[in-house]
Amino acid sequence: MVSWTRYAIVAAVAMACAMGPSTSRAAECQLWAWGDNTRGQLGNETRSDTPVSIPVLITDGVTAVAAGSAFTIVVKNNEVWTCGDNSARQLGYQTPSDDDYSATLQRVVIPGVLIHSVAAGSKSSFAIRDDGSWWAWGNNPGGLLGLGHTGNPVISPEQQTSYDPFIGVKTIVAGVSHCLALTDAGEVWSWGNNGDYGGSRNYGQLGRELSNIEIPGPVTGLDAGVTAIAAGDHHGLALTNAGKVWSWGRNDRDQLGRATDDDLSEQSTPSLVTGLIGTVTAIAAGGNENLAVIDGHVWGWGENSQAPHELFDRTAFPELAKIQTVAIGFWNETESGTLHYYYSYFALTDSGDLYAWGDNSYGQLGLGTIGTKADPSLIPEWVGSDFTSISTNGRYVLALRGDIILSTPEPGSLGMLTLGVAYLLQRRRKL
Repeated sequence: MVSWTRYAIVAAVAMACAMGPSTSRAAECQLWAWGDNTRGQLGNETRSDTPVSIPVLITDGVTAVAAGSAFTIVVKNNEVWTCGDNSARQLGYQTPSDDDYSATLQRVVIPGVLIHSVAAGSKSSFAIRDDGSWWAWGNNPGGLLGLGHTGNPVISPEQQTSYDPFIGVKTIVAGVSHCLALTDAGEVWSWGNNGDYGGSRNYGQLGRELSNIEIPGPVTGLDAGVTAIAAGDHHGLALTNAGKVWSWGRNDRDQLGRATDDDLSEQSTPSLVTGLIGTVTAIAAGGNENLAVIDGHVWGWGENSQAPHELFDRTAFPELAKIQTVAIGFWNETESGTLHYYYSYFALTDSGDLYAWGDNSYGQLGLGTIGTKADPSLIPEWVGSDFTSISTNGRYVLALRGDIILSTPEPGSLGMLTLGVAYLLQRRRKL
């Protein structure tokens, strides 16, 4: 017997169409979407059990986007808009009880607040202001929203005020039961559960010796100058401005990347991923998997990759293609009592081309077909189309495109921040 149990949990997307030297706000991009649309999460005003395997244009004027578990969060004109599944009130407004979804993007009311980036957990939503303060709503088991309380879903956006010093948030990412945040000061904070929802196991994904905590607090033991974060199911990653990656949490599938250590036990204290050779410029995490970019090439470790190593021969991508950032999407199902993970992977080049490989059961690779792809394939609709970012929950994909080019990154200055993941790209307008 096969039964689907849950989507991947995906996290924050900050400004995807970034600011040029003389601009004061993010450029406005087109939002395209494809893949699973059973809960109206693509925002194309329809809901269907038939996968959308070819990218479709949803709207324009978008500056940030995040893909949750069958729901979508969008920033337009510094306002938040959502669509898709609303079973835990993650859309930030009421929908009819017999439907609990919206196939059309609708505005979320956050009075007097200008939002610049958003984040999504499985059924939890976050919106971040320019000053680093933030609002949250939706599912809140174990204090997952970081609001200082737990219990029933939060129906409408609530500001995080439970800990005054916790300001200056740049990015939020979410795992199964925990969240991480990156601050302007380059620190990492965490909250939520430190194990599984049932409390039967402590994995240490909070990076602190705690069981559960509803109030954000700092992850200790990291190098200074963290520039990007990522969250898997029960583990975390942090990328520093020195191009080094730190990991902590669950490790039964070698999620932590201890290349010279056969110990697969969990670890609540961050330690360096020692098997990465070179300067890392981007990271991604999802489920029990991780990706990193080194010298424009894709590395991986975890469930399917084991110890850190370069995933493909250099001929897998065009000779001049240089990978700028990466993303992981995943979903799972239980078959005969065993939980199986299905992963999809994406790599964005410095020219704005998007490559995809892995599971394609819902057309989420955007290739116009259904079926697994072992090697990277160029999404044909996007050749030369200036992709700026991508957010995925594993079964569907959101992508922004605009008339911009990538700026040259410093080590650790760019990163896909998942659980998906948030995906942050810095770009400049073409001259």
